[in-house]
Amino acid sequence: MLRWIPYTFLFAWLSLILSGCGGGGGGGSSASSSNPPEGTSSSITLSWETPVSQTDGKPLADLSGFNIYYGKSSLSYSERIDTGNVRTYTLENLPSGTYYLAITAYDSAGNETDFSPEVAKSLP
Repeated sequence: MLRWIPYTFLFAWLSLILSGCGGGGGGGSSASSSNPPEGTSSSITLSWETPVSQTDGKPLADLSGFNIYYGKSSLSYSERIDTGNVRTYTLENLPSGTYYLAITAYDSAGNETDFSPEVAKSLP
């Protein structure tokens, strides 16, 4: 059975990016404190490390993918996205608010790990 193990599955925020959607190109840059125009949505990009062993220390041979869970209440996730076997995923078109996120891994038999540590991100 898969389980989250400290230092075995390193849930790392290599990238947690807030970006506004809409608007067009153009050169120049904007101040980092600017908010997206009203009526637009934002995105959150998540990246994580792949687990390499099971709780008993045996090598992990049948990892099939990851699920991202998120919602607007801590530890109460209303949405699940199966990302497949990727280590970076962008949640797009999110309205403003605070989002709570966690990831699980699953194997070829459908066994799923416990949730990773939760992370919160506020979008303007």
